[in-house]
Formats: sequence, structure tokens, C-alpha cells
Amino acid sequence: MIMKRIMNKILAICFLGLLCAWNVVAQDITFSGFTSSWSSSIANEGQENECKLTVAEGTVTGDNKGYIKAESSPSYILVSLPRAISTTLDKVAIEVLANNTTTGTYGICAFSKDNITYTNGAEFLLPPNNGPTTTYTFTAPSEAKYYKAGRAATGTVLGGVTLTKGGATVRFYSIKIWLKQAAPLISSFTVNGVAGTIDDENGTITLQLPYGSDLSSLEPEITLGGTAIDYSPKGTQDFTNSATTPIVYTATDGTNTKSYNVTITTPATPPAPQITLSSGSNTQALKVGSAIQDIVYTLTNATGATVNGLPAGLSGSFESTGTNQGTFTISGTIAASETPGTFNYTVTATPIVGYEGSDVTATGTFYVKSATAINICYLVATTTPSATDTRLYPNLYSNPNYYLTIRQAASTAPSPSVYDEFDLIVVNEIITGTNAEIVALKSVDKPILNLKSFVYQSGRWNWGTADNGKSNNGTITVWQPSHPIFNGITLNEGNTLDLLSGAATKGIQPADITNVPGSINVATAPKSTTGNPMAVAIHDVPASARGVTNSKYILIPICNDSYDKMTDAALTLINNAIDYLLHEEQFPAPSLNISSFVVDGKSGTIDNVNNTITTILPLGHGLTNITPVVTLEGVGTIYSPTGAQDFTDSEENPLKYTVTDLINNKIYSVTIKEGTVAVDFPTTKSMFFDGKVLHNPQQINLQVFDISGRLLVVSNKDIDMSSKAKGVYIVKSEEERMKINVR
Repeated sequence: MIMKRIMNKILAICFLGLLCAWNVVAQDITFSGFTSSWSSSIANEGQENECKLTVAEGTVTGDNKGYIKAESSPSYILVSLPRAISTTLDKVAIEVLANNTTTGTYGICAFSKDNITYTNGAEFLLPPNNGPTTTYTFTAPSEAKYYKAGRAATGTVLGGVTLTKGGATVRFYSIKIWLKQAAPLISSFTVNGVAGTIDDENGTITLQLPYGSDLSSLEPEITLGGTAIDYSPKGTQDFTNSATTPIVYTATDGTNTKSYNVTITTPATPPAPQITLSSGSNTQALKVGSAIQDIVYTLTNATGATVNGLPAGLSGSFESTGTNQGTFTISGTIAASETPGTFNYTVTATPIVGYEGSDVTATGTFYVKSATAINICYLVATTTPSATDTRLYPNLYSNPNYYLTIRQAASTAPSPSVYDEFDLIVVNEIITGTNAEIVALKSVDKPILNLKSFVYQSGRWNWGTADNGKSNNGTITVWQPSHPIFNGITLNEGNTLDLLSGAATKGIQPADITNVPGSINVATAPKSTTGNPMAVAIHDVPASARGVTNSKYILIPICNDSYDKMTDAALTLINNAIDYLLHEEQFPAPSLNISSFVVDGKSGTIDNVNNTITTILPLGHGLTNITPVVTLEGVGTIYSPTGAQDFTDSEENPLKYTVTDLINNKIYSVTIKEGTVAVDFPTTKSMFFDGKVLHNPQQINLQVFDISGRLLVVSNKDIDMSSKAKGVYIVKSEEERMKINVR
């Protein structure tokens, strides 16, 4: 019976060493007592292999059991540590051999306190098919009681109760867990504010004090850790020779002890000063007359510091905190008389006498704003600009005429009063289009420069449909070159302008505007759809069109992905847009009138009130293939249809000609017909004669005179001339005259 027990224990130890390979650092902790075993490919699926934790010195009692469990679908190994054991998990190593895996297949380590919620410890690349066993070592959190190792699909980051399934079988030949038993420790050792480096494994503590420090009488500040309740020696010690003869400090818990060799030194020669920003921001933007946030630098190996480049009203002062160390503080109020601009300052450390190296400095910048700088709310997705916002944000932040405040877009619409302190709102494109705050901005009566076209979508502003734009496009076509936002900007041939240089996949993001009558298409850009049709890329919305009382609005839809690609022209455009929104008169929408409509030299009569055009051609001219020459009154407008048209039935069914600026439309009913005789009947812009009737579509006041100058008719209606004697007559209005011939 005794021999059987001995053999069982030997077999258990063999399984431990060869199959599970539990490796223990602390000499008094081992795993033993397996009741079953695995094959090398994880056999006994679903079975818990129970083990006992045995402590040689008897500090742990009772039958505290953990277990090892093999699973598949997906394949993984689950290790449960005995939860009653007062130990901490130090590190985990796994040795793996993968079968039927492909290149780029990943393994995973996951840790849990409760066997429910797992946290990834590490992700690693599995070895090749039937390759050599590979060992991976990871540090695990001390609170972990459960550990999973398994296979993950390529690139998958895992968590949760189970691991993502993989198509390959992974053989885990061993899992090694190092446990540390609680022991008396020194967890911190500080002298004159300098923290020592503690090496528990080798039992050493080292630190270096500033050059010139007296080592003969030092009293460290010590914090105990582990089970320690006391330490020795106490009080001041002489560390002058500790580099060769360390001072031994011992921590104890009353039973066990832990000793540390402590070495404290100073540099042999004057070292280079060190200067570190310890509080405050070294980049600040303030209006003249404003107090700055104090900027504090910590210096070591230095006897002082100086500063230059500060705006008037600011100064720096040094305060010693010990031998060759101290703090340097920049403080004050920017003088009201200071000229706004950018002030780059430099703090230079004063080195210890005998130092022969280069100056050690720290730098910073003050952006001083004018007292009347406009207050801009810069609405972004988080509390800081995005990583690509390296052109727009610095342009706004550094401008002496802008005082910029970053605001994180709220998930619920705030009260409009939150914008009371601001003169203007700039909306960054990175904010999601469904964000409650930017959706609510539509009705906020503040000037707005918006870079987010996707807020136009249905269910948001309902102004139209945004598009990601043609891939890598950073160019717009300007339809209103006289708009103030182009002041000082030279357009390319064809009225194009490059806003981005080397745009990302998403550059200009235009929108089809369908529900903002009275607004203005200032520029366009191609869409991403087939054929890349143009849509609005700069949108000017008057206050009345937005439904507010006072404030203008501009859209310049540039994707945040391309903010770092903004050209100088784009930044000038944005600055001009801000100036326009705050100070300029509202730019007028272009006229949609047709100013002339000519067919074979024959001008049509245009009624811009009733939107009709009538042209009478000589009898026999033909109406099936007519190409009018159309002249538009407004800049940045186009018309359709173009080219040859069939006007045969236009007297009964006038053709529709549409004038548009891609936002607003005006539709004309156009009639072209032949006269009663093969002669060219006279017309003007407001009247025409068809051989019998003098047509007056605009109902203006007309006067008809015979050839002798005798006034015959005064009327604002059509005038029937068929009853008049044959001959020449003169027709006059306030602005026009026309000669007609009654036959």
C-alpha cells in the first residue's frame, strides 16, 4: 500500500514535468496530485485535471484545489488557480506546436479573475506547420485566477468567455506558471525626493543624488511591502562609501526577512543639467491683459535658469529645492500694450560650475491675441483635435485675431445659451453626422462655418444628400468667383481651386442640395458616383434661408482624413469665410433670368414675370431643328436643354427650359412659331408683331403712331392692327421702339 502511494506520487511528478511542465520559481511551492493526464494533442477533452497546491513550509493548509481543463471548438486550455491561496501570478509561458495552420494565424493568452470576463494578456504568431516548439512568455495581472490559451483567427483580438474558433488544431505541450509567495519587502526607498531603483530578485537598491550632494548623513524615506512590518537600520546613515560597501537594509515580518544592499552615489563630474516641464502648458493662447497659467519647470544638476522671448508682463523666477536643483516658474499677466503675435520663449538652465557641455534648454510658445479677437467655438469629437488636424487647428489657434475654444460635441443637444460667449462656431468634420449637438446647430442663430456635409442627410438637417466625393479629390470649381471668400486668392484656369494637396481617399465631400431655396452654390466638386457628376462644395446659406434672424452660414466640406493636406489657399479661404460670416454683407444669390433667346438672329420676347419666351419666325422657316442661342443673366448658372430642339408643337405645348445654379431653379415655357407671311416680323424683348396683332405679353404701356407721327392707339393690352390701313407704323414703350408694316 505504501509502495503504491509512492508510485502514484512518482507518476504524478512525471506527468507534471513532462506534460504540464509546471515550473516554480519560489522553492517552497509545487503542483502535484494529478488524477488524470493529457496526451500531447490535448486529450481528455472537457475533463478537469485536478491538482493540489502543496507548500513545503506549511504556511498554507487544507485541500486547496485548482484544475487544468482541456477544451476544443475552439481548442483551448483553461487553468484555474486555487483561489484560497494567498499568492500572486508572476508570469506565464506557453510552448506551442501548431498543426494545419496557415501563415498569419494567431494564438492568444487571456486572463480572468472570475472565469467570466477575460482580458487579453497577449496575442502571438503561431509557429509554422509542424515547426519547432516555440515558447512565449507573458506577464499576467496579479489578480488573475484563471488563464486561457488557444487559437484565434487572423488578426482577431479576443476576450469574453470563450475564444474565437479557429480551423486548426493547436498543440500546447506545456504551460508554465510562476507563483510568488508573499514575503517581506521594501516597496519604495526615497532620499531627498529621489526614488531608488529596487531589485527584489537580486536584493539591491540604487539611486543617484545630484552632483555635490553630501552623502555622509542621509535618512531615507522607506515604504514597506509584502508581509513586512518593520525594517532596519533606522535614522541617518553615512553612504559616502556605499558604492564599494553598500549599506544593508533588512525588511522583516517577524519571521521571515529580506535584505537589500543599498548604494547611493553622485556623479563624478558636473553632469548636464536636466529641465523638465512639471506643471502648466508650454503652449498658451491669451488675449492681451490676461493672466497666464503658471508654467513650472523642474531642474536638476543646475543652479538656476534664465528665460528670453516672453511677451511683456511675464517673467521667470528660480527657487532652489536642494543641492543643484530647483524649480523655475514663468508667471504674470500679458501687458495690454503688447503687440499681438507669436512669442517663442526659451528657458536655459544655469549649469554647475565646471560643466563643459552644450546649453540645456526648454521651449514654449505664447500666442498673444488682440483684445478684440473674435471668440470661436471649435466643435470637435473629443477634447483635443484629431491626429490629422495639423493645418486647420494651428491656423485658427495661432491667428492673433481669433481666440479659439475647443468644445467636445455633446451627445444630447445643449441649450443655445452655451454659445452665448462665442462670436462664431466652426464644426469639424470628424464629428459623426448624427451627433445631437450638430444636428441642433441648424437653428442656432450664430454664424457657422461647417465642414461636415453629412449633417445634411434626411433625419438630420434634411437639406440634401452628402457624398464622399471623388476618390483623392481636393479640387473645387468656383461658380461665384466674386464671392468675398476668394479675396486674395488666384484661381486656376477654368476657375478651379486646389484646397488639398495629395488628398486622402476622402477629400472634398460635396452634397446635392434639395431643400434650401434661396441658398447659394458658390463652388462644386465631383461626386463618387458613376461619371462623377458635380455637387455643391461651398454652400452659402443666408439667415432667412436657414430660418434664423441674423446669422450667415457657410459649408466647406473637407473630410478630416485630409485636414493635414490643406493648402495655403484653403487656409486663406477659411480665414476669408470667417471674415465674411462676421463682417461682410450677405452675398446675393445669382439671377436665374434668361437675358436673351435668339434663333437665327431673331430675338425672342422674354417675360421674366410669367417665365415665357416667344419667338416668331418667317413663314416657311421650319421648326423641327432649332438651336437657340441662350444668354443667362446670372453668374454661375446653367440651362437645359441645350442643342437642337423640335418646336413643332410648342405653340400648344411649349418646351420647358430650366435655368439652375444647382440649388434653385427657374423654368421657362418657350414657344417658337412661324408668322403668317414669309417675312421677318419685328420683335423686342417686351413685344412682337405677327403681321396682324401687336403682342404685349408684359402688359406695358404702348403707343402706336402712323408714319406722320400722329398718335393712334394707347394700350397696355395686345393691339389688333388688322383693321388699320396698310402702311408703316411706329410702336413705342418707355424703353423700346419698333417699326411694323401692316399689309
